[in-house]
Amino acid sequence: MLVKDIMLPAYKIDANSTVAEAAKIMTEHNMGSIFIESHGKIQGIMTERDVVQKIATKGTDSRRIMVYEIMTSPIISVSGDTTLEQASEIMSKNRIRRLAIVDKGDIVGKVTSSLISKNMKYYLSVKLFRREEHPNII
Repeated sequence: MLVKDIMLPAYKIDANSTVAEAAKIMTEHNMGSIFIESHGKIQGIMTERDVVQKIATKGTDSRRIMVYEIMTSPIISVSGDTTLEQASEIMSKNRIRRLAIVDKGDIVGKVTSSLISKNMKYYLSVKLFRREEHPNII
């Protein structure tokens, strides 16, 4: 199974937007992260964890902080043809929970560790079922 088969949409916001504006978009679309864009290029990613650790715990006003001030950078990306196993290894090695999916240099989506985990369970169970059904086929 490939990451392009399970990827989520890549929502973006301008680097000069406030954390509050980004959080509103994230809430409206029920997502835990958003890509940060500047001059047409993705510069980083802001996650719920960034907001909690860098804004909420310090009592900072999210309407006064720009997303570029708290984003995580650089972004680690893979092509859509990357397998779930490979993506999982990359995430583990880099201690991250999200990967950007790129096509021809543009970010077209993202995958999360939880999304990979859920789909790996399904993928492995189907693979196991097929093997039990046809034991002579590898």
